[in-house]
Amino acid sequence: MAVIEGFRVQNFRSLRDVSLGKLSGESCGESLTPFTVVIGKNGVGKSTLFDAFGNVSPSFGKLRDGLCRLVAEAV
Repeated sequence: MAVIEGFRVQNFRSLRDVSLGKLSGESCGESLTPFTVVIGKNGVGKSTLFDAFGNVSPSFGKLRDGLCRLVAEAV
């Protein structure tokens, strides 16, 4: 199974240069875990981060839509 160890987003909406986890070709940094939580204040780009995934793979966009639906139903 393929595992995402890290990723970098540059110049996507409000995200200018964001890196999480271990990037390809770098020897430093820790890989993302199978369960990674993204937390932060309102308006800092958490949703934009998941939208960036949606541009890479439609399956990530569907995952975000499903998570948003779950959160809306829980409230």
